[in-house]
Amino acid sequence: LHNELGTLALNGVFTITGTLAAPSVSGDVAIDRGSLDASELLLRLQRPYATVAAETPTPGETIAAVPALPGVSAAWDNLRLRLRFHASNNLIIKGQNMRVSRESMADLGDINATFGGDLSIRKEPQQDIELAGALQTVHGSYAYQGRRFTLERDGTLRFVGGSSLDPLLGITAT
Repeated sequence: LHNELGTLALNGVFTITGTLAAPSVSGDVAIDRGSLDASELLLRLQRPYATVAAETPTPGETIAAVPALPGVSAAWDNLRLRLRFHASNNLIIKGQNMRVSRESMADLGDINATFGGDLSIRKEPQQDIELAGALQTVHGSYAYQGRRFTLERDGTLRFVGGSSLDPLLGITAT
């Protein structure tokens, strides 16, 4: 990965089975080094796509459905995914002027932190993606409203699975 979300150098073993219409991907992945942009990730998780108001048909009128891309949505919908990721204290998460949406005036601050830990990404056919596991802080800083805080070691970001990708936070900053 090397784009606006960040950079990741990965090493792992994958097994791909199933069919093109219903693939199954499993494997173990080590993050050799990584840097993710928390500012961009927050925006993508909150507003991953643009929405438009639906047209309301007049009585007796029907609106044609927008055709799906052939095979693309079916492959994702039918995907079975079981990946385990391990970061050996080498995953850097940075973000400046983080916001929960592009329209938000409220700023969540700046972060520059290094994490390590294990995460599991799972998806069953016709289900949403699930993220489970924990990342622990190694070192870092957080700045908010002109004050800078040092993140203490062994704080946690815990993902509990289910359809929510929102982690539980247990981080102390001084």
